[in-house]
Amino acid sequence: MRKPWGSKGRKVIGEEIYDSAEYKKAGAERSAAESRIFTLKFNHGYEEVMRRGHQNVRHEQLRKALAFNLRKLVWLRAEKAQAERDESLKRRKKKAA
Repeated sequence: MRKPWGSKGRKVIGEEIYDSAEYKKAGAERSAAESRIFTLKFNHGYEEVMRRGHQNVRHEQLRKALAFNLRKLVWLRAEKAQAERDESLKRRKKKAA
């Protein structure tokens, strides 16, 4: 049963294409990309492009993506270091007992 709300995609492109594996895969990829864009916009100050011109906008986007990836790398390394410290502490407590 179809829902009475939502996008008009099924009507526009037809049932066969809408239900195809390729279309579903593309939808999943769009969803993943939009999730990352949301994170960039609302958690990392990527609200507005400050530059004009295709090349300048592209460079700004690349810089912001690089900054995001570096922050994520630092966070992941800190998490790993914390897990290693916790594991080391557990081993020491076990030895002492």
